Amino acid sequence: QRRLGPNKVGYLGTLQAFADALKLIVKETIIPAHANSVLFFLGPIITLIFALLGWGVIPFGPGLAISDYNLGLLYSIAISSLRVYGLLIAGWAANSKYAFVGSLRSAAQLVSYELVLSSAMLIVLFITGSLNMTTIIEYQQAVWFIIPLFPVFIIFFIGALAETNRAPFDLPEAESELVAGFMTEHSAVIFVFFFLAEYSNIILI
Repeated sequence: QRRLGPNKVGYLGTLQAFADALKLIVKETIIPAHANSVLFFLGPIITLIFALLGWGVIPFGPGLAISDYNLGLLYSIAISSLRVYGLLIAGWAANSKYAFVGSLRSAAQLVSYELVLSSAMLIVLFITGSLNMTTIIEYQQAVWFIIPLFPVFIIFFIGALAETNRAPFDLPEAESELVAGFMTEHSAVIFVFFFLAEYSNIILI
């Protein structure tokens, strides 16, 4: 237990995520004896794919978007909703009560707070009259939406915390009674997929 704290690896802990990922990649993948091995691997892959697909419509600068899609906001809401399937498949395929109950709790939370997030996004849609991300950003040249819509931002922030399983909404993890939620039986590389999907979603939101 006397290991270096997460703020000591690299400058201010910036290399901790890479150290954790490397440690997990070199570990042995253990598949439970009664698990559905195909779905056991497919769940984390689905979760990671949908987490990365969400970046497709995010503009990083003028003309710097992978896809300047006219229905970008709708695409973002749809892609983030589909992530739930990966968690449910992974929890069910593990054939473990801990993982299954964890995946149900996680799915319930994600679906519930998806409504809060999409409602906050719809207010921005009504103001701009466009689902295009670039248009929404250009609309804010005079004033950022966070200033007139600050109460909506608070609602969005609470929804974002719940969607990304951050405290105090880290119920899917529930270490006191569920060991580690839907990913209890996952290890090594397929656990890294969950790890990457989770942190990709945090940055994306």
